Amino acid sequence: MQVLVGIEGERADMRNENRLSYENLSWFLAGRQQAGGSINGVTTQLNDFLLSRNLVDSFYHEDLRPFGYYQFGQSLTQGSPIPVTQTSIINYQLNRLVFDPHSAEEIRNSYRIDTKKRTQEGAGEITTGWLQRWVTDHGPESAVPTISTTLELAAPLTDKAASGESATLTLAVLKSFEFGTIITNAFGTSVVGNADRALRSSIYGGRLGFRHDFEISGEEEDYRFNLVTAIVHEMSEVRHEPDSTTLELGLQFDLGNDMSIGPGIIVGLDHHEATPRFSFGATMVF
Repeated sequence: MQVLVGIEGERADMRNENRLSYENLSWFLAGRQQAGGSINGVTTQLNDFLLSRNLVDSFYHEDLRPFGYYQFGQSLTQGSPIPVTQTSIINYQLNRLVFDPHSAEEIRNSYRIDTKKRTQEGAGEITTGWLQRWVTDHGPESAVPTISTTLELAAPLTDKAASGESATLTLAVLKSFEFGTIITNAFGTSVVGNADRALRSSIYGGRLGFRHDFEISGEEEDYRFNLVTAIVHEMSEVRHEPDSTTLELGLQFDLGNDMSIGPGIIVGLDHHEATPRFSFGATMVF
């Protein structure tokens, strides 16, 4: 059994979820025209589009939102076979605030006119964990892998109101070979506290990676470090939230006395809103 304490800092380049999409606005106006409505009056059209944005984002998968805006453009037009009024949308948002107070920031952001394509987000957290090895690898000649479980509790150091605390349970299977170590993980994370919806309240996923250990001889002592690369796929229980696939690259230095430190980068392999395009961070474990 091993107790872990870690400090992690991260800076991510993300797609701006609050950006005003001209593509979606065009679909919204096309729906209005199809239903026989007028698209004159820029202020009026933009106001109706922003009013429907939170509703469409809540009910339609990311890939289907252009169609959703097209439908709402039709629905908000008088004479539409499926009428939706501004009053009904506002009532829906008020009901959301009653049953889910944390949605206030999301609703407020839906009314902002933001044209930036990308946004940078910083985060930091401190983690405590318990690592238990149930089976130990007996070396490259043996077929027995290392099987372990890790339970981690993380508390945010920045943006506490949005981040919330989280608990992660990981099952890891590692097998060493002459050329390195193959790593497979299955994990589940639950975000608690005052957490933003965009953080995906519960996350499930897997990791497939490879680790290679190095050792450099010094005059007084040897320096050990390892290079880790992995493909990570995450799934969310949040409705209409797409999966996320990333590439992780990390370098970990052994400081001795059960302490290690290392930088790492994450590169997004898909173009979904919640997937970082690029992220850089550092972790210290002792």
